[in-house]
Amino acid sequence: MIVTHSVEQIQSFVANSPVECVAKPLFGSRGENVIRISSETNELESILSNTFGETTLVVQQFIHADHAGDKRVVVLGGKVLEIEGQLAGIERHPASGDFRANLHAGGTAHKLTLTPKARTTAEYAAKLLHENGIWLAGVDLIGYKIIEFNVFSTGGLYDSINYSGIRFDEEIVDRLFA
Repeated sequence: MIVTHSVEQIQSFVANSPVECVAKPLFGSRGENVIRISSETNELESILSNTFGETTLVVQQFIHADHAGDKRVVVLGGKVLEIEGQLAGIERHPASGDFRANLHAGGTAHKLTLTPKARTTAEYAAKLLHENGIWLAGVDLIGYKIIEFNVFSTGGLYDSINYSGIRFDEEIVDRLFA
């Protein structure tokens, strides 16, 4: 992964990547302006310049997983947020014909389940974030790999509450004032 606004650095990263890549604004949200690119993308320089201008981008290798989509895991105080065996977060599946699983981009929310390896990754991320002063966040995983930390808006709580009946939001507030 790289973070840059340099079209030349992005082109070099993509050219040296063994798989397709995903480019997105560093401070974007909701799947807006998230695109797939590769060394085979026609007029890559023009696409990057016209779509993003001088915006700083995150460019990552595209991660293939057992199913399309990703998982948003809510972490709180250095731990995965879990109450009565229910995890806070959602699994997101993309709309037909799209690779983005963002709900605002047509993706759908499903009850969160984690493999043991994905859970270990989420727990590691929770500790790392907490050690760096981030108390509440959403950790996005594809398979067992971290693709993003959401520190401005965790997302996923509303659907977590609907799927589990657990008031994760109340737990967050209770811990905030504990």
